[in-house]
Amino acid sequence: MVFTGEWSSAGVQNMQYAFYLKEKNDPAGNVVKVGTTRAFKDNNGLASNLSTFRIAADDDNLTNSSVLLRSAATK
Repeated sequence: MVFTGEWSSAGVQNMQYAFYLKEKNDPAGNVVKVGTTRAFKDNNGLASNLSTFRIAADDDNLTNSSVLLRSAATK
């Protein structure tokens, strides 16, 4: 992965990043093809500084609708 941008007091200005996929283990074919590159640019040009972070919920904390969707998808 490659990251680029300019540090500022508000965050990273002109934030962009890219990756090159050299190899993969993806039997379903959901990931980009081997040998390809993907580049991303921050929508407003600023990757803002954060002082707090969100913690992702584990399976025990899923909502009922999420559990139902997951159950339906596995049938």
